[in-house]
Amino acid sequence: MNPLLVFSSTFFASNAIINMAMGYSIYAALFLFLTCTSLYHHSHYSEWSCIIDKIALIAVILYGGYVFWKKTQNKGGTSFTVHKKQTALSNTVIMLFLMCGLLYYVGFMTDTMCFSQDSCQATEYHMLMHAVASIGHHIITFL
Repeated sequence: MNPLLVFSSTFFASNAIINMAMGYSIYAALFLFLTCTSLYHHSHYSEWSCIIDKIALIAVILYGGYVFWKKTQNKGGTSFTVHKKQTALSNTVIMLFLMCGLLYYVGFMTDTMCFSQDSCQATEYHMLMHAVASIGHHIITFL
């Protein structure tokens, strides 16, 4: 059990609450599922908890990508809107998504960041990844 990762898993509950308040019930349900699986996984590590947590994570990523795509299309559906604020926020979402990929996949391949041999360092990077992902999805909600 890692109490710090259990704590940072609760960041996803804020996404569930905000999405429910904004009327995105599917997005909210997926974040509630992710919150539950992440809390369970980080308090009861097992192969099954990891698989279920990854299923919830993939569902949130795919649905978040779908929502992001729909919100960044103009009425013609073929190009990104040109509003400066939305463009800046969209670019921020993309950068945060890439940052999560860097923290996880590059860390996995190089035994660094989230996969560091130093468990304190790995936990800090994993917590950062939870925060970055939560913020990125909050931005998608408010686009």
